[in-house]
Amino acid sequence: MFPFIKIENKNYPSIIMGEDNFSGWFSSCKIVYKTEEERANAYLKTITTAYQYGVRGFSMSPHPTLINVLKDFKKEHPEIVCIANPHFNKNYYVGNESLWTSDNLKRLTATIFQKLKNPDDKKIFWFNEVEKYVPFTDEEINNIRLDEKEYSQNLEDFSEFCDFSLVGNIHRSTLLLLGRKDLIIKESELVRKTKMIPILICEAGVWALEKAKEIDCAGYWIYMNEEFGIPNINELVNYIKTINKPITAYKAFTRSDGFNVEKTVEFFEKIKEIKSLVVGVENSLQAENTFSRLNKIF
Repeated sequence: MFPFIKIENKNYPSIIMGEDNFSGWFSSCKIVYKTEEERANAYLKTITTAYQYGVRGFSMSPHPTLINVLKDFKKEHPEIVCIANPHFNKNYYVGNESLWTSDNLKRLTATIFQKLKNPDDKKIFWFNEVEKYVPFTDEEINNIRLDEKEYSQNLEDFSEFCDFSLVGNIHRSTLLLLGRKDLIIKESELVRKTKMIPILICEAGVWALEKAKEIDCAGYWIYMNEEFGIPNINELVNYIKTINKPITAYKAFTRSDGFNVEKTVEFFEKIKEIKSLVVGVENSLQAENTFSRLNKIF
């Protein structure tokens, strides 16, 4: 079994499996399930395999089929730790329009680029072709809103089986970078009301962490691997050394020359502030291959 660490006196997993693209509801997913039963069976098979090879941490986005599978799995295996990711495709709006539409996400990226105004940032792949999209105006940014009623209901659903909840998980750390920290503070307050522990997503690395200091959270999730971090991996690693909260790295195993468990673990072992890794798998066979190799290393 992969070890736990303690966060606010609760177990927190050092290895976390996400529901990822094989679940068939992310836009980038190549898998199409004919029925929800087929989706549920594929997910259950994969998390069961992961569990057999020592995984005790699972993150979960707001898909009702997957939620029910993981919730039932938690009843059978009460020692597992589940981390809620309640926002995906939900909860946030600009006016009456979802902030999660493809066009709005591209506009958010363009807005971040416009606000930062650093020529070097064009080297970051996030900003490829950014000039094609119209940035949000300041008025539109001020009109971004959290539907608290919808969000609170999502949190209630997750709190039945999750101990932790991610907050601030909106495209590219948008809320932090565009000056809407107030919304993340509200998220954290609502998460605490459900007795879950807030963990702040800082997808934008240093840029996000610099603006996150006043937000009540017990740790951070950061998009980083051997080759990618914001503004670059070297600056991010150096900045992380100043952080006194546990950090989880996601997209940790992404590498240009292919998936390599050993090299990735070796990289992160050198950064003592990184306490946990999120591992993406595509099916039960990949779960077996990945987690069996990780288990040997640990």
